[in-house]
Amino acid sequence: MRLRNGFLIPLSLAFFLCLLFGIAVAVRTWLPGVCNSAGPWGIGVPDWVMILGFLAVSLVFFRELPKMEERATLLLWLLLIAAGGSNLMERLFLGCVYDYLSVPLFPVFNLPDAILTLSVVFLMVKGFRD
Repeated sequence: MRLRNGFLIPLSLAFFLCLLFGIAVAVRTWLPGVCNSAGPWGIGVPDWVMILGFLAVSLVFFRELPKMEERATLLLWLLLIAAGGSNLMERLFLGCVYDYLSVPLFPVFNLPDAILTLSVVFLMVKGFRD
């Protein structure tokens, strides 16, 4: 697949990022949850480490972008970056990530966490198949 319309990728990324961040802000008003100011799985991680991690993943994405041939791979990467960016924006602008989904025997999480995790799993599976 040739990515002739290069503007669609940043536009799609911005759309997913705004959508997930908007959901995060809206959910805070009507769903009970936990304000997680620590980090993933409650591990204390400084904000600067999260920012560096987000920048590293984004750098890999944009470096690998010209080599991507499948739309599914591109979509997984876009969702991965948007979910991570949404959590990072929530942490930086609102002070914490609001976790509102609770499953027995599992830490409380939110929609971007689920999207991020599933994207990583599917990218790993795809990587092992290739």
